[in-house]
Amino acid sequence: QVTFSNSGDLLSGHYILPDQDKPRGVILFVHGDGPLAYDAHGYYSLIWKRLLHQGFAVFSWDKPGVGESTGNWLAQSMKQRQQEVQAAISFVRGNYGYTRDQVGLLGFSQAGWVVPAVANKNPDVGFVIGIGFAIDWLEQSWYLTHVRLMKQGARSSEIEAAYALHLKEIKLLTQKPSYASYLKDFVDTSDPITQERYPFILKNLSVNASKDYIGLKKPMLLLLGDKDLNVDIANTKKVIENLVNDQQRIQISIIKNATHSMLDAKSFNEQTPGLSFY
Repeated sequence: QVTFSNSGDLLSGHYILPDQDKPRGVILFVHGDGPLAYDAHGYYSLIWKRLLHQGFAVFSWDKPGVGESTGNWLAQSMKQRQQEVQAAISFVRGNYGYTRDQVGLLGFSQAGWVVPAVANKNPDVGFVIGIGFAIDWLEQSWYLTHVRLMKQGARSSEIEAAYALHLKEIKLLTQKPSYASYLKDFVDTSDPITQERYPFILKNLSVNASKDYIGLKKPMLLLLGDKDLNVDIANTKKVIENLVNDQQRIQISIIKNATHSMLDAKSFNEQTPGLSFY
């Protein structure tokens, strides 16, 4: 267990070595959304086991305000998350002697707005692995809602009404009203954004990862589940393939019967709640 600092936060990390004396490289785990500890409540363990067996070291850390890390992850913009990952990279390279080509980033879901931006034209990053990445926050929020309504058997008129409400909420949020004003003016009082999460949404609802792929030359593996209920994987694949000129460096794999979290869709396939969570 180690600690490193970023923007006044003291972050608790875990550096895990394979059995062999000299690792092939190190893979930094970049969390998705939520108050995640370094091991994502045990989700990462099986992935680590495979990577360690293949000779890679692993570095992961508690989000700010989680576990033994100070700060507050809900106070972060995606730009600040990118700075945090760069601080982790600098710590790992400075303390463990990895070359640039040996440092990889593995990101989940929301990390799609973090990892490509950090990796692009960054001499400290050698390769990238992405799982369940989306492109545009607002488009993705509607995709979530649309899929949920379709699964519920909603009529066309209900979907149209929901889309109109979605646009109304976005228009309101882009004006950055106070939380009290948001509650007063947002008509869908059945599912409001929580007060704790509200500043986080205002900071990040306009993020779009398209520009982060332009000129990306790092080797990249992107895994997308064909049963993903959260991300429009067809859109992600299309956008990235159109933006990355060197197709030899990117592999996009569609995993059959896999969920957003790469779990078996037969047993585990649920959505996150939507714009207020994603």
